[in-house]
Amino acid sequence: MERARRILGSRLSVGEAEPDGWRSAVLRCRVLEDVRQLLAFGATATVTGPPEAVARVKELAREILDHYE
Repeated sequence: MERARRILGSRLSVGEAEPDGWRSAVLRCRVLEDVRQLLAFGATATVTGPPEAVARVKELAREILDHYE
């Protein structure tokens, strides 16, 4: 979580830890493309909304996969 706080700064609001160890967080973005920063966290971060942010993260992940195929 400290890494996320360093990278995302005050735009990140973090909730309390869940029993399974996961934490909910909210990232405030000025533009949709800001979700690109979340790719650095790989599978340790899950974008759950809004739908256009989820779609953009999927699109970016596919572009990365295509690059390596």
